[in-house]
This record gives sequence, C-alpha cells and structure tokens, in this order.
Amino acid sequence: MKREYLKELGLEDEIIDKVLAENGKDIEREKGKAEAAKADAENLKTQLADRDKDLEELKKNAGSADEIKAQMHTGAQLLGQNDAAQRIDAADNSGTFHSILFSFILFLFL
Repeated sequence: MKREYLKELGLEDEIIDKVLAENGKDIEREKGKAEAAKADAENLKTQLADRDKDLEELKKNAGSADEIKAQMHTGAQLLGQNDAAQRIDAADNSGTFHSILFSFILFLFL
C-alpha cells in the first residue's frame, strides 16, 4: 500500500501513518509464514532424498527373492530346522514369501 494512494483518498497524515504501520505488521507476519513454509519444504525435500537413498540401499542389499529364499532354506536346514525350511517353501508357494521377505529385510535394517 502506498502513502500517495491513501492521500488521494483524503486521509490525514496521522491516519495514513497508523494504516501503513499496521499494514507493515501484516506484511512482516506473512513474510514469517512464507519463510517457515520454505523451511518446511526444504526439510521435506531432505527427508524424501534420505528415504530414496534408503530405498536404493535396501534394493541393493535385498538381492533376489530366490537367492534369499535359498539362503534362508539352507540356513534352516543347517540348523536342523527342517520345519522352518518347509515353512519357507510353503510361504513361497502360497505367495506370502514376498511379504515375509519384506518383513525380514525391514527387521534387519530397523
């Protein structure tokens, strides 16, 4: 808002000063909100980049599902837990192996 505009409206200098002071407060308040929103956006971008990096790391470490299934199966057999090996095979056959694998990977990394 400009002083000249308020003068054209016929306002006195004292009133114009008060109006401009209040307007200045409003502008500064909104600038603060804009800066806070900008900081939040930067924080979210950083978090997203971190999550992307974590996801890529999980993909690298996960290997193929068949490799992990074989390792789990072999490990269970070596430990003499044929029951566990059979459950791994059953989970793979029922389509739940991938959910078990995902849970296992999350367990390892969290």
